[in-house]
Order: sequence, then C-alpha cells, then structure tokens
Amino acid sequence: MTVIHKLDLEKEASKMKGLLALIILSLFIIGCGATGNYSYKSWGHFAFSAWGYDNCTQEDMDKAKQEGWFGELVPCPVKK
Repeated sequence: MTVIHKLDLEKEASKMKGLLALIILSLFIIGCGATGNYSYKSWGHFAFSAWGYDNCTQEDMDKAKQEGWFGELVPCPVKK
C-alpha cells in the first residue's frame, strides 16, 4: 500500500499551477493579441523574435516576407 503525504500533494499542485500559468501566458503571447500589433504571425515569428534574431539566415528572411512579419527591423547578414 502506497502512502501519499500531504506535502507531496502540495508540491504536485504547485507544479501543476505553474504549468497552467505557463500555458496561459504562452497562449496569450501567441494568440490573444491577434487584433493588435502585440502578437506574432506564427510560431516561427515568435521563435525568431525570442532567440533567433542575432543569428538569422536567408530562410528567416524568406519566412518573414512570406508570412508578413512585423516589428523592429534587425540587420541580417546572410549565413549559409
């Protein structure tokens, strides 16, 4: 017979609350601002804005043009 301690349940509940908060925040960032200029056109746009802007490629420039990304322009030396 397994005994589940109250402390273990509280830790699990805390983890679940954190995960739920992260999911809600992610959904808000990606989609809830779709009516204004505060959202991203796609997951690729979000990923580029979050960590790919300092290492862009021709593929990134092509995606930006195709999907109509907006925002602050960054210099993008083409890397092969």
